[in-house]
Amino acid sequence: MPKIISVGTPNPEDLKQNPLKDLWEGFRSLDKFMKMSLLSGVLLIVFGVYAAGNVLETRQQAGGGTLSRVDINPGVLELHEDNNFNTEMSALAYNVAGDPIWDGVYYEWGTSSTNSVGTLTQTVGNITQYDPLKTGCGEVHVIARYGDQTITKSIQVTVQPARDSGQPDIKCETTPEPISSSRVFVTSTTYDGNLGGLEGADAKCQERANAANLGGQWKAWLSDTNTSAASRITHSNNSYKLLNGNVIANNWEDLIDGSIQNSINLDEFKRVPSYQSCVWTSTATNGNFLPKSANLTACSDYTSADANYSWCGHNGSKDFNWTKWSTDVCSNSSPLYCFEQPSSITPTPTPLQNQTLQLTPKADSFVRSNNPAKNYGSSNEMWIDGKPQSIVYLKFDLSRLSGKEILNAKLRLRVANITDSQSGGTFRIHPVLDNSWEEKKIKFSNKPSMSPAIASFSNPKKQQSIEIDLTGVISSGSGSVSLAIDTGSSDGAVIRSKEAQSASNRPTLIVGYR
Repeated sequence: MPKIISVGTPNPEDLKQNPLKDLWEGFRSLDKFMKMSLLSGVLLIVFGVYAAGNVLETRQQAGGGTLSRVDINPGVLELHEDNNFNTEMSALAYNVAGDPIWDGVYYEWGTSSTNSVGTLTQTVGNITQYDPLKTGCGEVHVIARYGDQTITKSIQVTVQPARDSGQPDIKCETTPEPISSSRVFVTSTTYDGNLGGLEGADAKCQERANAANLGGQWKAWLSDTNTSAASRITHSNNSYKLLNGNVIANNWEDLIDGSIQNSINLDEFKRVPSYQSCVWTSTATNGNFLPKSANLTACSDYTSADANYSWCGHNGSKDFNWTKWSTDVCSNSSPLYCFEQPSSITPTPTPLQNQTLQLTPKADSFVRSNNPAKNYGSSNEMWIDGKPQSIVYLKFDLSRLSGKEILNAKLRLRVANITDSQSGGTFRIHPVLDNSWEEKKIKFSNKPSMSPAIASFSNPKKQQSIEIDLTGVISSGSGSVSLAIDTGSSDGAVIRSKEAQSASNRPTLIVGYR
């Protein structure tokens, strides 16, 4: 007979169910294996929610690191020849959201080469000073580099006669800069497959360009059965650029070679789209129409939003997927790529102009004789010493200089900000003929041999920026170049590698070409 443990009228609160208590009692009744399995499942769910939140936050912040513009302060510079002080100038880069980019931007200043009316006190950094030399009109420009993105800003400089000279002030007239590139954007608006044919698609591109006050004539990167994008889009000898100035391709041949330099991820308002998705194209990497099949109809040449399919590209891709990524059903909505069309279908090539290219190493490392089997490829510092022997190796990719005339070249190194970084010794630069070495595999035991020294520098100081002239050493036809740095001195030095956090501290090969 069951034992009675209480008598009397029950408390109504005792009759209510307590879900947490029931859950706990149920958990306690499980064996050890089931308890561990249940706890593991709960932890996985919590981690999944946390990771999903991070992914969402990252997507919401996408585009915050895209270089949009660089401003110079003051925006116009007017001063007098007898100024007894230099005028300070500053530069600041902004992302597509209009927010300043405070860290990681490398600034390089310059003046007009044809008519320089003054000099700059320094050419690297976000602040410089302008010293007038003579009366006249000139220009100051700054190049902002952020990762692999580059953008340039120029302002006019007017140097007036000395105040007590009695000469009248001069007036500098600005000459509109000729259009030297074709602009490209992806539409902020999406459309189903019934675009109204190619003409309707072009009209939609023009409509979006007009909405953003871009001016110019625009066409969609789109093909149908009878007409390819290659026959519709101007074959430019100049570059194709996003609206923030980032280059997509250097010319038509570069555009259709299977990859582009930057993904087409800015819309007509210079915003990064909230989507990265299918973009209607029906166009192969060479600009030709992608053939139809039973259900792959190019949306009946873009006149139907039925259940058939069309080829599309991906606006987040830089490889061949930018134009031939996947297929999508014509009833879905996707954006368009829009290309600006110059007034002439055969643009006149612009005269060759002197240009500058800055390259960070494709690979860099150092090797040490007292640890011959160790690789230092991931280090952000590189040691050069004579005892024990430590040698730095640098490799630069010169493919972007193919076919160019090399005018000058210099190697910039940054001495590290640590105790042993400075030295009273002399350091030698050697060519390395064997370019097959790899950053993660090079060691003292397998290091490539060095050719005789071609340049040197001495007495490096902590945090110093050192520039070594390599004019005549760099060749546009070599594809890549490897250099080694050694010393016979036991008073070694330490320089920063390409893994340095700040881009301005990384080794840089600066090449002037045309």
